[in-house]
Amino acid sequence: MSALTKQSFYLIPLLYLFWISIKFNFKTSLLFAAQLLLLVAVYFFWIGSITTYDNFIRQTTGETHLSDLLQTGFKNYIFVPLSFFGALLLGFFVFVAFYLKVKKQASILTITAIFKWISYVLFATAIVFCLVKKIEFASRIAFVATAFALIYYLEFQFKNLQKAMPIIVLLGIAWSSSISLGYQFPIFFATGIMASFFILTGNSLKLFSKLYFWIALPVCLVALSYNYRPYREQNIFDLTHSLENISPKLKYIKTNKTNFEKYSELKQLIEKYGDNFIVAPNIPMAHYLFGYQSKLPADWLIETEVARSQKMFIRLASDKKNYIFLEKSFLQHEEYMPENRAEFSSISEFIYQHFRCIGQTKHFFIYHSLKDNEALP
Repeated sequence: MSALTKQSFYLIPLLYLFWISIKFNFKTSLLFAAQLLLLVAVYFFWIGSITTYDNFIRQTTGETHLSDLLQTGFKNYIFVPLSFFGALLLGFFVFVAFYLKVKKQASILTITAIFKWISYVLFATAIVFCLVKKIEFASRIAFVATAFALIYYLEFQFKNLQKAMPIIVLLGIAWSSSISLGYQFPIFFATGIMASFFILTGNSLKLFSKLYFWIALPVCLVALSYNYRPYREQNIFDLTHSLENISPKLKYIKTNKTNFEKYSELKQLIEKYGDNFIVAPNIPMAHYLFGYQSKLPADWLIETEVARSQKMFIRLASDKKNYIFLEKSFLQHEEYMPENRAEFSSISEFIYQHFRCIGQTKHFFIYHSLKDNEALP
């Protein structure tokens, strides 16, 4: 079912198909494939009953290309600065030298041991990145560390593949969650990555003894400590303003002072200008929170959410009945935005350049229709 979503999980059913063919036999895998095709057929029959196939395909394809897959799925994991690579290489030799001295051995002995040590160094590096507040990159490094640990675990032998398939599926889910134009990190499945690493290296590290507790505990504490800074928010100690006064739907949710002021201003602007409002580009829940219906077919006015229909959105927004509240933070290149604002939201950029500004608050510019002598794109 995950493959039928708009997210990048097409790989998961294929991994299960491969797993079944290894664990059982070819006939069983064919049965599974037939069941998948039946589900897909039922799904497309349902799609055809509620909309046209052309509309469905147009809105769920074409936003990404093979080059995007190469960038988000491979280059992001492989290419690192030369200085960082040198530090990793130095760390690898230090780890190996320490190991050989403790074990009183003259060599690493096997090529699989090299993959084991690479995985150790990378995972330790991921922990360091966590400590210096680089959790996104730490998740990528931890993923690569687990991939090397998997090679060590398999020992280049096909007979070990069946035993490793649960881990391969977990890593497949983690990788799939990162091949996105929006959030190109496997951090959403970080727990699965960590668990996979410890399972793959457990025997070597003797983690399944009393030592396991004392190694796993600090790692888990480091990971859990990142809850103190929620996504796109300040740390939890700065979340002192309740949003219940903004909307009952935000009861029990707290935010920082700046966000509270922004949402308070938005509420006041809606009360002043009425329900024909559009918020651009980054508050997609505005209409839901205040109980109104959006005048546009999508509320999040960014390139990857408007199905290549920027001209249509701009035309609808230009209706003189509408008032557009443009976030100033967009113009100031807020967090997670590219340098070129139009790459993030060409609709918002067009509004800023070509619509008539009739006022402003601390956090918003207010626009109303096109400027004189301006034309729609």
